[in-house]
Amino acid sequence: MPKQTNRDPYAPPPMHHDRSGPVLRVALLAVLLGAAGLGYAWFAGQETTPLAPPAEQQQLADAGYDAAPPAAPVTTPETAEPAPAPVPAQRRAAPVERTPAAESGPTPPAAITPVPVTPAPIPPIDVPPPTGTQGE
Repeated sequence: MPKQTNRDPYAPPPMHHDRSGPVLRVALLAVLLGAAGLGYAWFAGQETTPLAPPAEQQQLADAGYDAAPPAAPVTTPETAEPAPAPVPAQRRAAPVERTPAAESGPTPPAAITPVPVTPAPIPPIDVPPPTGTQGE
């Protein structure tokens, strides 16, 4: 009797499982960390130089105006103008009796007369008379 298998005939064949993936990742990480450490040690040991020589003086363009506003003149008590005299307090006026017409609101302004607007004349348009033939 033949051997029976309960496998799908259209299934792909079993794959070979490579176990070197995690080892390769750890090795690559160790190499990258070592290269970064060596690069840092090499750059840290270098002598630093300034970007511009210290003997040169930087020159700026003159725009022709002062950057600071002019100072306000200082006034002393001798040169200061005398302060105006205080205004005496005004007495309060007696209450005024109001009429119903005054309580209705402000009075309307005087009647405004409309200004007549004359339209500008329309210039005549020169239109040639129609011709009876086409394609002239």
